[in-house]
Amino acid sequence: MAESESVLNSAMAAWVFDEYARLLDYSSADSSLATEVRANADRHREATRSQWNGKWFKRAWLGPKLGWLGDTTLWIEPQPWAILSGATTPTQTSDLLHTINDQLRLGPLGAAQMSDGPDMRKVGGTNVGTLELGAIWPSLNQTLVWALARTHPATAWEEWKRNSLACHAEAYPDIWYGVWIGNDSYNSPLSKHPGGAANEPFFHGTDFPVLNLHSHACFLYSASKLLGMEFTPEGMAMNLEMPVDSYSFRSPLVGVVMTKDRVEGWYAPSRPGNWKLRITLPASATRKISRVEVNEKRTPVHNPASGMIEIAGESTLDSPLRWSVIWR
Repeated sequence: MAESESVLNSAMAAWVFDEYARLLDYSSADSSLATEVRANADRHREATRSQWNGKWFKRAWLGPKLGWLGDTTLWIEPQPWAILSGATTPTQTSDLLHTINDQLRLGPLGAAQMSDGPDMRKVGGTNVGTLELGAIWPSLNQTLVWALARTHPATAWEEWKRNSLACHAEAYPDIWYGVWIGNDSYNSPLSKHPGGAANEPFFHGTDFPVLNLHSHACFLYSASKLLGMEFTPEGMAMNLEMPVDSYSFRSPLVGVVMTKDRVEGWYAPSRPGNWKLRITLPASATRKISRVEVNEKRTPVHNPASGMIEIAGESTLDSPLRWSVIWR
């Protein structure tokens, strides 16, 4: 429709344009283009901010005849992107996440796509809690995990686990799919068949409830966001303030292994170079750091009082930058 607008698109565009401007700065491209891109990010951010209804962000404007979607019903799609793009104030972020927790995170699995409100009932009748009428979508919940990780790490960890195949298998042991692989969405507790695939006259999802990679790819993608992994011009930033004592994340590019008294990792870009890693550690660890090593050599600790330490070192094509932090 020529007169419709998506709040999701603007919320996501604000983040994308900011990232694009950072890439332009890094590549030493035309600075005027980076300035134009940032101005576009600001316009989309302001457009998103204007659609805060006091509890959440609206979903979309459907034109003068149909009006607003998502004013009386909470839709998950734009909410995480509004937080990630910086469209929310700290108070709005806190209020929004509490509302999401109360209205979308109701069952044993991850958050639902829509709350039980007029939008769902008006459009879907009795077929609620399935597909685009409030199902549970890994492709949507990965951005929720990402947004939660920046503000509520313990809730992010819980939401991440609730989107796992292991959680689905435990919650719905009598459903054969969702154990080793799943489909692109599961029915929410509002459905007559919670935890199952959609089975509507226009979409017989129970005929092929497996072989959708979202249940795998989204889970892996959001795992990196749990650890606050973000690229910087100098290397990477990570936030390792997880609500568990021991864990590991391993990939060819970057790895982290946390135990009760140390954390170690590696960074292996596709080209050699000197890199800087900014690592935020739990407060209990930064108070007791006794040793930092980079490429098996002891190095001074930079800036531990803030909770974030800086590690600098070299990688080659044959050897990654390896680091470790030990506390007692």
